[in-house]
Amino acid sequence: MSGPSPAARPVDARLVPAALAVWVTCGVAVGLEPRTTARALVVVAGGTLVAVVAVRWFARPHGRHRRDLGARAWAAILLLGTCVLAAGALSAAGVEARTSGIVGEAVRWDGSVEVRLRVLGRAEPLDAGSFGGGERFTVRAVLETVTLRGRPGPSRAPVLVLADAGWSAVERGALVDTRGRLLPAEPGDDVVALLAADRPPEVVTPPGVVDRAAARLRTTLLGATSSLAPHARGLLPGIAVGDDSRMPPTLEQDMRTASLAHLVAVSGAHVAIVLGAVLALTTALPRGVRIGVGGAALAGLVVLVGPEPSVLRASAMGVVTLGAFLLRRPSRALPALAVAVIVLLLADPWASRSFGFALSVCATAGLVLLAGPWTRALASRMPTPLAAALAIPAAAQAACAPVVVLLDPGVPAYGILANALVAPVVAPVTVLTLLATLAGPWWPGLAHVGLVVAQAGTWWVERVATWVALAPGARLPWPGGVGGAVALAALEAGLLALLASRLARARLAAAARASAVPGLAAALVLTLAAAIALTVPATREVVAPWVRRVLPASWPPAGWRLVQCDVGQGSALVLASGRTGHAVMVDVGPADGSGAACLRSLGIRVLDLLVVTHADADHVGGLDAVLGAVDVESAMVGPYDDGGRDDAVRELLTAVGARIMLGSTDSPDVTGQVGDVMWQVLWPTPRSTQLAGAEAANDQSVTVRFVVGSGDAALHVLVHGDPGAEAQAALARAFPPGGALDVVVVPHHGSPDQDAGMAALTPARLALVSVGADNDYGHPAEATLDLYRDAGAVVARTDICGPIAVVPGAGGGLRLAGCPP
Repeated sequence: MSGPSPAARPVDARLVPAALAVWVTCGVAVGLEPRTTARALVVVAGGTLVAVVAVRWFARPHGRHRRDLGARAWAAILLLGTCVLAAGALSAAGVEARTSGIVGEAVRWDGSVEVRLRVLGRAEPLDAGSFGGGERFTVRAVLETVTLRGRPGPSRAPVLVLADAGWSAVERGALVDTRGRLLPAEPGDDVVALLAADRPPEVVTPPGVVDRAAARLRTTLLGATSSLAPHARGLLPGIAVGDDSRMPPTLEQDMRTASLAHLVAVSGAHVAIVLGAVLALTTALPRGVRIGVGGAALAGLVVLVGPEPSVLRASAMGVVTLGAFLLRRPSRALPALAVAVIVLLLADPWASRSFGFALSVCATAGLVLLAGPWTRALASRMPTPLAAALAIPAAAQAACAPVVVLLDPGVPAYGILANALVAPVVAPVTVLTLLATLAGPWWPGLAHVGLVVAQAGTWWVERVATWVALAPGARLPWPGGVGGAVALAALEAGLLALLASRLARARLAAAARASAVPGLAAALVLTLAAAIALTVPATREVVAPWVRRVLPASWPPAGWRLVQCDVGQGSALVLASGRTGHAVMVDVGPADGSGAACLRSLGIRVLDLLVVTHADADHVGGLDAVLGAVDVESAMVGPYDDGGRDDAVRELLTAVGARIMLGSTDSPDVTGQVGDVMWQVLWPTPRSTQLAGAEAANDQSVTVRFVVGSGDAALHVLVHGDPGAEAQAALARAFPPGGALDVVVVPHHGSPDQDAGMAALTPARLALVSVGADNDYGHPAEATLDLYRDAGAVVARTDICGPIAVVPGAGGGLRLAGCPP
């Protein structure tokens, strides 16, 4: 009789508890003092010894079967204890090595130090939405020497350099001298300290031959793609070598919404594609040669992309994933994954706190455990290639979803579909671009041909990302934090148990079907628990938006006059100016491109007027994306110069041909009209510049009253930036008469710093709050909402409603599209 098929072979999960124990131990220990960890390890060692002795004593006098069970039990306990002890000891040793010696002294000393460091990666922009003060970058590096008060000392501590644009040209692998302050990092961070560099880098030794060769290949690739379409310029380097520096902001946001952002990061799937292609091309060679060629290709990929921890982890996971698919032995893939987790964490305990590591492990686990069974289940109803195209992204996303919710609350409704649609082009684009990268320095013509062919694939990826991002209910609300992650995991577990039980009932005989009853019961219990966890505490915040977004009204609603865009913790407001495709916009939201996405969803091509209330990143960070999405005819910027940021905004707007107006009550453009929209600037005033302090930029932000339309159907709107109570009180004292208001945008995202007199002076039928869900500021304050409710307004919030459209109703009424009060 033949043995069980590979698909039916039971999964060997014996090493999973050890891997989880190492993960938890490292995650805790890297945040503790080494002495505390040492005391805990003594307790663990004692407990392990007692448990092993007790199990052996209990099993010894009994029969062989019981002795065998006892032997397995004490071996498992010993393995678990050994793993915990090793993880704790290595973590404590790492913490001690990082924090002791001259680096610890330098962090505690409030002054600059001279350092020599080795650059580990390219400079990354710190905040693409921050204007003024020059561009800021972060650079990962490892210290080699630190000179504190004239006393040099060796070090191998990893640091994150906070630097200016002068560091953007420093290549990976260079040995650099600089000066700056060493600032403490958070406990458990993967760097020991932050280095605030106050001197330009001085390259002591250029990168080595290997690093220079890799840099040349990457530079050649960027140059070869510069003449291609914008989507190809951003996606080809991103898909091939993980360089997303030239991704258009709107495309970047659309890919996040469509759950495609992983395509431009070197992941386990990326490594599996490369290794799979190499092994496919070497089929005729002996097995040992193929393994050697695959290893060389993997090493070359690591050098090309950069030997950063995330790349090394992705390489390990890619090897596990490819092995599972080639061997068709998921039963062996799980132990391999567990060993990879243990080895990677023992080598780098700080990876235990990395979301990237968690996502990589979860995606690999989903692929090796779920993708095969799901493909076989779907293959009975559709062609196998189509079944695999759906099952593989579904397995990866199901495994990663609880972790993703911790980073970004919400569920991509069409993520599986989007990944299935782009799957046929990802591997060809990856292979073609990598081949073009290798050929570029020596055969640029051939490289160009390969990139042009690959460009067809990036066009398709862009189309899918855009279609999905603009589809109704593309991103469904879901609570964030640990509670949201647990609820989603419980819901998925319940659905998986239900699916497994249904498959078992369909395939097994009556006895097997009877045994599936406990699985069905467990599924129902888990699903019910997840439903209770979601609906009881947050019915309005979660379930209602789900219903509205899954079954939305048409968007944009016919006859809309005003839309408060949902840009998270930021602000962007759009007013219809009367001509198709034209509008007035107040602020553009943060740098994630959500403001531009809002304009696209409304079909806006031209902004007749763009008002920038002030240059904080949550109001103006998305300017690049907006300028890339629409034409701007004229713009209004306030007079306050916040460290050069307002000037930088004016320069950007001038560069695209916009006419610049001053947003102040003494401006020639204090009133005006574009299309159906009239405006009157109410704040700031010439005398208000006397308001100073930490919130000066907020207090000087522009306040404008708009009238949209004419006659009885006109919509009267008051739009604030972020003025605090003091500025609001000054504005209230000088507030001009102008009739009743229909809509007021609550100042500063509903912060508690409000003037009650201002709210009472400007009663409106509707008060809009532009605010991000679960933000760190506690916005909006309940007391602030009460101020506007007491003045007679209905309050609508973007964190609950999503984008809010205001449509004039019959008899002078107002209708909120998609967000009933």
